[in-house]
Amino acid sequence: MKEHYPTWIITASVLTILLLAIGAFGSGKNLRLFGILIDSRGKFSLSRLQIVTWTVVLLSAIFAILWDESTVSIYLPPEVWALMAISVGSTAGAVMIKDNKAQNNTLDVPADGKPRFSDFFKGDDVSNRDFVDISKVQMFFFTIVAVLGYVIALRGSDLTASEDLVKAVGKYTAYFPALSASLVTLIGISHAGYLTVKASSSAKSPPASAPVRAPAQGAPI
Repeated sequence: MKEHYPTWIITASVLTILLLAIGAFGSGKNLRLFGILIDSRGKFSLSRLQIVTWTVVLLSAIFAILWDESTVSIYLPPEVWALMAISVGSTAGAVMIKDNKAQNNTLDVPADGKPRFSDFFKGDDVSNRDFVDISKVQMFFFTIVAVLGYVIALRGSDLTASEDLVKAVGKYTAYFPALSASLVTLIGISHAGYLTVKASSSAKSPPASAPVRAPAQGAPI
């Protein structure tokens, strides 16, 4: 990847600027630089952070090879596809859980609508909004370590493959490095734990008050 490194950096920078612009101008009247990471509650979303990060890393690397080599013959290993599936599935699951909590009036919606960095680590419910959510902490660091690790692996790779892999999958111009199956499994477990904790809520929606019945005519009051 060394020969593609300058193009990769430029592409990643341009893509990042475009995403920031989309988030800023798509956030309504209040222009927010990191609007792409803000959800409908006006808070920073951890699931948005991870999917945006992986999108920038992978798309910029793919485009750099397309630009420099003028080819679409690029091999992405199954582990990378699995990782993207986990990220997208986790994001979709988080959105559905938040929608369900919003309907039950247990989801925290800040009065001022101002996003804070602490949103990445604090709970989403009215009962735990002032406390650190350990599932968010572990997924945040898992995401950062996985992204940085893959960036280092991709940067150091010469994009070639072993003879066995070439025979198995065919001839490609560039072979992206594979992630460890153990790492993908750990990330999957991390996301599963994150969604499980997010789905559980100690805050219950207030019970509907029983309707007041008028006393029957002639009955004692």
